[in-house]
Amino acid sequence: MTNRLIPIIASSLLAALTALPLAADPGTVTVTFGGASGWARLDTLEGLTTAPGRLGRTALVLDSGRGPAPEADLLFSFDSPSLSPLERDETGNYRVVSGDLRLVGSAYAYRGSGSALSAAGQSALVLAGNGESLFGGEKSTGSFTIEFWMRPATAENGTEIFRWQSSVTEGGQPRFQYLRCGIRSNKLEWNFSNIWSAGGKGLPDVTLRGATTVVPGAWSHHRLSYDAETGSLSYRMNGILETIRRMTDDGTERGSVYPSRFGKAAQVDIASNYAGYLDEFAVLRYVAEPESVGGYRELLDRYSLDRGRFVTSLVDTGGPRSKVLSFSAEQSLPGTSGTAFFIRAAATPWEFTEDSPRWLPLESGKAPPETAGRFVQISGELYPDGNGALGPSVTSVSLTYERDSPPWPPLAVFAEPGDARVSLSWKASPDGDTAGYLVYYGEHPGEYLCEGSPLDAGPSLRAAVEGLKNGRAYYFAVAAYDAGGRENSGPLSDEVYARPRPAPAAGR
Repeated sequence: MTNRLIPIIASSLLAALTALPLAADPGTVTVTFGGASGWARLDTLEGLTTAPGRLGRTALVLDSGRGPAPEADLLFSFDSPSLSPLERDETGNYRVVSGDLRLVGSAYAYRGSGSALSAAGQSALVLAGNGESLFGGEKSTGSFTIEFWMRPATAENGTEIFRWQSSVTEGGQPRFQYLRCGIRSNKLEWNFSNIWSAGGKGLPDVTLRGATTVVPGAWSHHRLSYDAETGSLSYRMNGILETIRRMTDDGTERGSVYPSRFGKAAQVDIASNYAGYLDEFAVLRYVAEPESVGGYRELLDRYSLDRGRFVTSLVDTGGPRSKVLSFSAEQSLPGTSGTAFFIRAAATPWEFTEDSPRWLPLESGKAPPETAGRFVQISGELYPDGNGALGPSVTSVSLTYERDSPPWPPLAVFAEPGDARVSLSWKASPDGDTAGYLVYYGEHPGEYLCEGSPLDAGPSLRAAVEGLKNGRAYYFAVAAYDAGGRENSGPLSDEVYARPRPAPAAGR
């Protein structure tokens, strides 16, 4: 039977494993993942996250986050809602003393699910580090990296993105020192004072100034790195070396490296006079320079070139002969980004593993492949464009199938008691694809728990239940099944009862 919608829930566990279908009309069922119902019913979500999609609904998109950097001293990805309002950085090394940064969603982020918006003139983010942090007390700097993504509203002189001011004692005398980063003449500039010195000698003031213009309204990556072993201090913008200095006694890589030291614990100010967006702000305790072209691509690409993937929960179609009619995906494919979808089916939920059954290609708007099994599952893969800058968006996927509903029960059932037996007969089920009948029986109304119940009568319209106790009432109901077998039986008929009795003695 394929033209009726008769939900059969085998157990509460099975119901929890399967998607709940929505009837499109009496003969078909449409199951939608995403859209108005959201994306809660997914078994797998890899390399994907959610973002606003069409009509304000939630869509699946590639996750542009890269995860926490190793050996991070300070990290603000601005992704986690739990950090709103900001209380500390993600390493736990710095607490937020004050700050007016506003966290915004993925639509305004370069990476991950959010970024920070700062307005000029505000005390945007003031931090205090613990004793183990790089700026939390007097110590040798060691190698370090400061990096961030920014999208400024303007590139005016006086814009300040990073500032740390302290003092260091040398030769019994305190020396004022600082590390600052800001915009001067539309270029990013790093300024250092009294970081590198030895016995009164050294480099009291150092300036690194970029050569590339910072463009308002455009994202750019900035990375300052210091290598304590070689004395190399470099600044890169978008992965390209802008300028480099050697913190050595002769200014070359062959010279002796000046010791570098950060002084007393002092506050770190981020975006104290900056208007625009910030993302993935980090201080690392090592030199974070890519060693290959691939490394630079990974640094700059918004999305990893690896796919993102989702797998839906199982859909119970109601029977093994249900037919998948159509598949559609509501999606956006900017540039050369792309998607791919797949379907698979099996008779029971327990047959599904990571690699089995085999996935079959599925295309939106085209006839789906034939599948065999009561349970089906859909997967989707999302791919960025070749530059790792654009990614697809999937707002919903929908599967429509013709339900393999079990046949209706017999229209009437008759019971004739006999000696330790009851003979049953019934009128045929009105469904033309009926393959056989099951006879349920028991000693209590509605409870068909006698040994041997249900009795498979095959295609016959009659059956005899033997071995019953004379004088005891028995209750009977009949169900029909189709070519799917006993597992695809339908609802029960109206109940009838009979009381077996011994045969009358001869001559009476």
